Amino acid sequence: MKKIYLLSLAAVAALPSTLMAEIPEGYYDNLKGLSGADLKNAIYNTIKNPKAPGYGPGANKTWWAFYETDQLPDGTYLNRYSDLKFEVGERGSRPKKDIKGTTNSKGNYIEMNIEHSFPKSWWGGTEGTIYNDLFNLYPSDNSTNSAKSNLVMDRVANVSTDDGYTKIGKGTNVSENVWEPIDKYKGDFSRGYMYMISAWQNYTWVKVGLQFLDNNQYPTFKQWAADLYSEWCRLDEPDQIEIDRNEAVYRIQGNRNPYIDFPNLFEYLWGDSTDCAFDPEKTVVAGGGIYRPASPLDPANPDHYYRMEILYAADYTTADNGVTETTVKAPDASSSVWNRSSQYGWVANSYIGDIRYESDATLYTEEIDLAATTNAYMQFEHAVNFLPGKCPEYLTVSVVCDGVDTPINDLVTWPAGNSWSFIKSGIIDLSVYAGKKVRIGFRYTSTTSTCGAWEIKNIELRGGSTSGIDNIFDTPVEFDPSLPAEYYTIDGRRVHPSTSGLLIVRQRGRTYKILR
Repeated sequence: MKKIYLLSLAAVAALPSTLMAEIPEGYYDNLKGLSGADLKNAIYNTIKNPKAPGYGPGANKTWWAFYETDQLPDGTYLNRYSDLKFEVGERGSRPKKDIKGTTNSKGNYIEMNIEHSFPKSWWGGTEGTIYNDLFNLYPSDNSTNSAKSNLVMDRVANVSTDDGYTKIGKGTNVSENVWEPIDKYKGDFSRGYMYMISAWQNYTWVKVGLQFLDNNQYPTFKQWAADLYSEWCRLDEPDQIEIDRNEAVYRIQGNRNPYIDFPNLFEYLWGDSTDCAFDPEKTVVAGGGIYRPASPLDPANPDHYYRMEILYAADYTTADNGVTETTVKAPDASSSVWNRSSQYGWVANSYIGDIRYESDATLYTEEIDLAATTNAYMQFEHAVNFLPGKCPEYLTVSVVCDGVDTPINDLVTWPAGNSWSFIKSGIIDLSVYAGKKVRIGFRYTSTTSTCGAWEIKNIELRGGSTSGIDNIFDTPVEFDPSLPAEYYTIDGRRVHPSTSGLLIVRQRGRTYKILR
């Protein structure tokens, strides 16, 4: 019999907003009305192909991602496999090198590992995005990591190893050795396994993985695994740490774990509601309450900014990304003002051979198309040295649109000018350019007495439509009538989808004016 998950409106209103999952509007629209194999396939199409970071140490890689995903308020890093915690620099800081360890009560150094909860051998060991997926990676001590190995997660029947967090021994459902997590993380790991067989259902499972998986789109889990992991999900629902981690991973790699967002989603796939249609708008979300899209968005709020659609992104530490340089004056015929570094991005500097040169050169991004937006916001990371308190005097950020180059220095958060530390530019509103094409310019100037260094590591633009039907994109567009949408008259009255005439349509976070 289907379980009913309903709350009164008064109960929903009383829930603390900080505890609830903040699901982007329209993100799960294609799950509505589905169940079983169709539902799992729709989940796959929603969360597949994440933009996972690189693997290992270094900027924008998995070690560094743990700063965002697994750091606790006291500055330590959560280890779900044992009671050992790790200290990796101060909270909010990113030290020059990775300190990956801690010291136990006996004074022994314990190495911190990046642990694949869902071992790579289960899909044949192929590296790449699946290998780097943060939903499958957690900090772990090396001893537990080695003991867990590539064992199947099961309830341990005959314990051979038990550190109070992770048990190893003969399984209840698997005759060989298995591992069992502590009660408070059983739901976390179960939802992680559900995510893996959904986001990567196009992979073939091999070796030990076949002890609990079948190579089919659905149900994929063997029956015992579906029953056990469903049980653990019911006993251990997402807590604030798991909810926050879901949001942090989403900000980094652009996809979510739906089994965290909707704690009862598994019931429609492997539990008591497999014969019922799932509706994201009428189900419980993590933290309690009924799903209400987190809208309108406030771009000044960084959490809201990171939930917006990425319109353009360029990482200058990995590629040129189509930039061009216009040089008015260079140090000499053989020297360029702007040069790219794999560590720092694009770097402008005219201090060569202990001599300060006069220079003037602008780096322009490739053309960025904002035609399908009603608003847009920009943010980039930069560092400035040898210009203490003088950045806007010698450096300029501008927007080029319709042949006009407009400086926007007053909108930029500038570094102090005396350090190599990168800071974010702040969220810069470019909505006045919505519907057009732009280039972003970074102009560097220097003199024979004042010669700074400017580093631009990356840049991104986000946006779409964030304010209901207030912002309208007038250019005629085609949209998919089979997808969910809201239809309004020109005066804002909601109407049936079959209505003809001049309409305002909201679909997938964007607002359009159409005539039909």
